[in-house]
Amino acid sequence: SSLTASGISANSKTDFSSNVPGTEISVRWDTLFPFGFPTGAKIAVFCSLADGTALALDSAPDNFSSSLPLVDTCTVINCDSNSDGAPDRLSSSNFDISYVRMAKIFSPNSDGINDDLNITVALTQSADIDIKVYGIEGKKVWQSTGHSAEAGETTMTWNGRDFSGAMLKNGIYILNIRAVNSSGEEGYKNKAVAIVK
Repeated sequence: SSLTASGISANSKTDFSSNVPGTEISVRWDTLFPFGFPTGAKIAVFCSLADGTALALDSAPDNFSSSLPLVDTCTVINCDSNSDGAPDRLSSSNFDISYVRMAKIFSPNSDGINDDLNITVALTQSADIDIKVYGIEGKKVWQSTGHSAEAGETTMTWNGRDFSGAMLKNGIYILNIRAVNSSGEEGYKNKAVAIVK
């Protein structure tokens, strides 16, 4: 069975002091799961940042990114990866993908400019990383080969081509980045990118 919660809002705080600033929104478990925490729970999070009056996006006519979907970051969080009926974040594990850094637009047209998408993944522990790329309609178009990395930053590259090596058409693609440490704990991040040739 599935539960859908929408219209959840909460106070947020933003830390601009680090070299990778981030915003934290705190939502209580009982707000998401009013009838108790379900075994094997996963949460899909999609967000658009706004100041309460208008979306915080530059809509200048010459800004291509203004025509991209309003969701620029989405992620699926496995809240109970060991299916013990308790949220994983309450465990003592410190494993996670700290952040993923990559361009929002690239142009794999073999002109030597922005032909590849460099995907920098920061890990709290060493892990195996797997990247899957999906078209906006949900079809998987590419997947990385196994990549092992130590704690800290590692960079992987995608050339904008599909499984057969054919160049993909212009459009929005979702990258699902998954990391698994030696204990089998998993971290996920999803990021959107636009191919514009």
